[in-house]
Amino acid sequence: MRRTSKVLGLGIAVGVVLAVIFRALVLDPARWIGDDSLVLLASDDCAFSNDLYQQIRATPRLAERVQVVPIDGGHSDRPTVRMMCGTALAQLRNRGVWQLRLLPDNWACGALIAFGNETHTKHFLYYPAWMKGPQPLEDGDLLPALAERGLQYDGKTNTLWFLGEELPASRRESLTMRAVDDDNPLSHAVGHTIGW
Repeated sequence: MRRTSKVLGLGIAVGVVLAVIFRALVLDPARWIGDDSLVLLASDDCAFSNDLYQQIRATPRLAERVQVVPIDGGHSDRPTVRMMCGTALAQLRNRGVWQLRLLPDNWACGALIAFGNETHTKHFLYYPAWMKGPQPLEDGDLLPALAERGLQYDGKTNTLWFLGEELPASRRESLTMRAVDDDNPLSHAVGHTIGW
């Protein structure tokens, strides 16, 4: 009887340890993203954020350099949020995130949205918000982080494009997307971090 109790106790302890390891390595979206990824936290509630997402979605070269993480504002059933999540999962799979082979898409999407919501609530006041891996980017850190990946950003036209190339003509004179604070063209692009 004593020996059976010890074996049972050991089995339970091993099971708990394996569950903790599985959760940390497989179920944590922060591990899917990676420490060095440039991340756009995108919400369909924000025109600036949605515009940046659409640029990334339409340009495979951008999608290779900027990871989208959706924020749902409590509305994960919206078609745009589901589309953002599908894009995000496709990007992660293209980067070889093996954990996604083990998880159903609906569960992975929900976990990614929950991660985006929690991160945004904890660190940012506005959309769109940017991170490098799990760390929020402060106002002055976005342009250097983009340049590390061969990208540039114009806050007045809310445009991402590649270093060494000109701002796309279709966006040069954009009047529909303007920074709210003309003295700080990154005012909407960074999301104003909260003290962390």
